Formats: sequence, C-alpha cells, structure tokens
Amino acid sequence: MGYDHSFGKNKSGNFELLQKLSKELDFEVEQMEAINIHENNISSTKVRNALLAGNIKEANEMLGYSYSVSGTVVHGKKIGRTIGYPTANIETDSIKLLPKKGAYIVEVLVKNKQYKGMLSIGTNPTVNGEKLTVEVYILDFEGDIYNEQITVKFRDFLHDEIKFEGLEKLIEKLDEDKRLTEEFNF
Repeated sequence: MGYDHSFGKNKSGNFELLQKLSKELDFEVEQMEAINIHENNISSTKVRNALLAGNIKEANEMLGYSYSVSGTVVHGKKIGRTIGYPTANIETDSIKLLPKKGAYIVEVLVKNKQYKGMLSIGTNPTVNGEKLTVEVYILDFEGDIYNEQITVKFRDFLHDEIKFEGLEKLIEKLDEDKRLTEEFNF
C-alpha cells in the first residue's frame, strides 16, 4: 500500500492495522515509499486530477506510461466520413476515467498494429450533439473495424472542446490538429 494510504470508516484503516491483520489472516503487506517527480509526491489523486484537467503529459509522467482507454468500436452518426475525417466511435467501460472534454493526440492499437490518431471526447456541439462520445480519427488507416476492440494511449492534449460556426471551420481545425498529430514525436 502507499505510504499515506488509509481506508475504511473515517479512514481509520492504515498500514499498522494491515500488518496486524496480516499475521492473523496469513497474508503479506508491504508499504511503498513516496515516489517524487520534480519534488512532488505522486498519488492516484494527482494522476486523476491531471487527467481531468487535460494535463496528459503530466499524468503520463507520474504513471510512467501513457494513460490508455480501451473499448469496442460502435456505429456513430457517420458525420466524420462526410467531411473527410471518418472516426471510430469507442464504447468505453463506464468505470474507466476519461480525461476532460477536448481533442487529444493518441496512439491507437488496432489488431496488434499501431497508428497515430486524433481523439475527441465530447458532445460534438458543432452538429448539436448531446451524448458524450469518444471517437478517434486514425491516420493512415482504412478498413472496417466495427465490433473490434481497440486501445488508445493518450500522448498529448490539443485543445478544449469547441463549438464551431459551421463544418467549414471544424474542418480547418481538424486539418490543423492532423498536422500537429503527424508532427508529434511518438
């Protein structure tokens, strides 16, 4: 357990209690020392807060790997394909924490192959969407992957969710996001 972890009613459970119980119930317990990055202790709360703020690089640095989300590709409204950016809509596990709404540079794993991608978490306000969606445009990819499991690894935050004046402005931003994704050093 972590050096400062507590649990139970009024957070009364601690390392000492687990040590005592380990002898009675025959299990092992080990306490981890604090791990620091830039003189700050790493904690699951700090990782969650970084993800919820869109601070992907900070979260990944604390984790020691790229935060990822997996899910099944499901049918969406198919608007992306009409503007040259077909997306894979991902049905994610409802208990998995999603970073804040916005656009991200991601690494996409499809059928054991790796691709660069641009991912959007949001309601698609430009086309009057209401439901929260997770969808990814996979660069240099063609194929039908409906009902396939894919994984996206978050690499960088591009921008907050934006409601554009129309599809033309949306396409301009997607073109810019694509350029940034292509230039990103994986």
